[in-house]
Order: sequence, then structure tokens, then C-alpha cells
Amino acid sequence: MNYRACFFLNHELAFTHNLNENWMAAGSSPTPSGKDGTVQTTTRPQRKNGGRATLKDIAEATGWSVNTISAVLNERRTKARVSEKTRQTIQEVARSLGYRRNTAASLLAGGRTRTLGVLLDTLANNFGAPLAEAFESEAAAKGYQCFLGCTRFDGFRKLDYIERFLSHNVEGLLLIGVWLDPEVEVALNSVLSTNTPLVTVDLPWADHDVPLICGNHYMGGKILARHLLKTGHRDILYLCPPDTLHLSSIRERIRGMSSAVEEQACPETVFRIIETPGKSLEDVEVALNPHLLRENWPSVIAAGHDLHAFRVIEVLKTRGLRVPEDIAVVGYDDIQHELLWSLGVESSQVLPIPIPITTVRQPVREMGREAARLLIDRIEKGQQSGGYQVMIDVELVVRSSCSLPEWAHSPAQCLTG
Repeated sequence: MNYRACFFLNHELAFTHNLNENWMAAGSSPTPSGKDGTVQTTTRPQRKNGGRATLKDIAEATGWSVNTISAVLNERRTKARVSEKTRQTIQEVARSLGYRRNTAASLLAGGRTRTLGVLLDTLANNFGAPLAEAFESEAAAKGYQCFLGCTRFDGFRKLDYIERFLSHNVEGLLLIGVWLDPEVEVALNSVLSTNTPLVTVDLPWADHDVPLICGNHYMGGKILARHLLKTGHRDILYLCPPDTLHLSSIRERIRGMSSAVEEQACPETVFRIIETPGKSLEDVEVALNPHLLRENWPSVIAAGHDLHAFRVIEVLKTRGLRVPEDIAVVGYDDIQHELLWSLGVESSQVLPIPIPITTVRQPVREMGREAARLLIDRIEKGQQSGGYQVMIDVELVVRSSCSLPEWAHSPAQCLTG
């Protein structure tokens, strides 16, 4: 699936909304007849001079003061109590006139922008894109709009987007897996100095009290290893993508797998960890070469993520090795599920993937929704002091890639927990 990286500003759309069929037929509109917000039919509201609708136009059409109209449409607090019925009437008349909120004027008057900034490195994968989509959907349901900045792993673009977000007075900022650069850290510190709430996803911001939303990576590593051990695997090779061993997510997965191996109490079990020098097929092949000698085969290769697992399968294929008959392969993230979900299909056989991969599914959409709820909660209720983690449970998804190869079958019995 291809996603286009983009940066957009959401503007309120002006549209005509008829209050009821009688108004449509009679050319009339409701105005309040009393303090309780009840309405009576009068002439339909008209813009003056055919120009852009103003607060004064709406006030004249409804009979309420400009201050009351402003408080309702700009969501400002007011001492005067405005009933829900009156609020709805004002909003509907504003729509009928094609009123558009002037954000700049609202800011000068102390109003809110109800906008959020979302910063991520790429939309060209099945982690950031669905997560950002779920975040935006949850935010929109709560009355917020989003600015989206896609940095393409460029430190200066990160800096530029952060400055753009601040210039548009976003009320909160979400970071999705953004690797920090020195310049970016300076910019984000300036965000903190303005008390703008921040939430990060997947990767923590070291040494800063910023909330983190992430999958339970320790749990993911442990349930995956336990399944492999129960299947009979006794030689597990963990293959890290390049430059990821320092990441907390990878470290936690490895820690979970190691824990499962230790709990299994089988002295013959081997757990090896290697890292590829790059992302290409050639890099994967270079890393695997020493381990693909017949006497050194692992029974299963656990890739750091599903795309890496696909590369592993292609390398094994060039060697004439079958999955899982010769060597089993597992992944992490379950991008197959996201691809299938977006296409509205159920069978992985319709996709151009080499083999359905056993993997650990990260609940990326739930992570996006939770991030939106947390960020908006911090905006509306005030920031809580101190950073903390919200870890969401992951799920083991067993497919056909992890069966035990025939050559690896052994009569040895070990505890599998």
C-alpha cells in the first residue's frame, strides 16, 4: 500500500444546513422568543452586502448578543448561562449563513484553536499511517483538527514542522516513533517551556517526563518465544534490523524472549542475536551467511519486524531453502493484518507475500486512539506532572511459517512453561 507523505492544515468547511423542511419551504428561520431558547419562525437570515458572515449577522438573526454568539462559536467560557437548545440554534443559524470562524481573531481574543500536531517519520509503512489515521479519527470525534508533519527521517524537516506547529498555536503535539536529533531536542524543549502537552508513541523521549503509548514489547517477545519452544524449536536466531539494538522496543522484545528461554530450563536450547548492516536483501544475506551453513542452521529465524522477515524468506529462497520445511521464520507487528484490513479482505493468499508469517500483532489503531484520548485529556484537564507509560497488550498470531523443520525433530523433552 502506498501512502503519500503530506502536511496539511484543516480548515472549517462552510456549508448550508436547513433547520427543517418548513424553513426550506417557507424561506424562514428560527429566532429565540425567550430566555429558554425556544424559537419562532421569522424571515430567513441574510448576510449583509453579500459578504462573509459575521458574528453581528448571526446576532441580528437570532436576537442574542454578539458576546453570547462569540462564546458559543469560539467555545469560550462566559458568565452567562447558555442552554443547549440555544447553543444548537446559534450553531445552526451560523451554518445557514456560511459562517467561518476566524482563528486569528479568536486567538487575539483569547480563544482556542482546538488543533493538534502529529509528527512522524514516514507514512510509507503499516505502523505510522494507520496509527495517525486512528489518532485523527478520535481527535475529530472530540472536536479537534490535526496538522500532520511527515519528516522522511530528515532532522531539519522535523525542526521546521515543530516551528510550524507552534506558529499555528497547536494545543498538543504527538510524536510517532521520531528519532531525535540535537536540533529537534532543542525545539521540543522549547515546546515544553510553553507548557504545550506532548505524547510520544513507540519510542520514549529519554530523560524527559513525557507520556509514552506503546505495545507491551516484553510480553510480545515472551509469548512468541514460548510458542516457538512449545513447537519444539531449540535453536532460535533473532535478527535485528540495522541500528535498532539500542531501541527500548527491541531490547524489551529480546528480554522477553530470553526470559522464556531461561524459564524453559532446557540446556540444549540456543538463543542467538545478530544485527544486519543495512536494510537491503544483500545486507540480510551478509548477516545470515555464517548461520546458513548446514551444520549451523537455526531451526527458526525471528526477524525484528515483518518486512525484515520477508527479506529473510527471499534470502532463504535464493539458497534453495524452504520455509518452514528447512528453516522456520517469524516476524513482529503483523503488517499482513493491516494490509488485509485496509483492503477489506480476509485471506492472505490474495496478497503478494511469500508465505503467511507467524508474528506478534501490535494494536496500532488502539494505540492511536489512546494517544488522542491521553493528549486531549492533558489539554482539557491540565498536564499531570511526571511522565508515564501506557502499555497495550499485544497478540500472538500463528500462521504456517513457524512449524518445526523435519531435521530439527528431537526426542528430548524440556519444560515449556
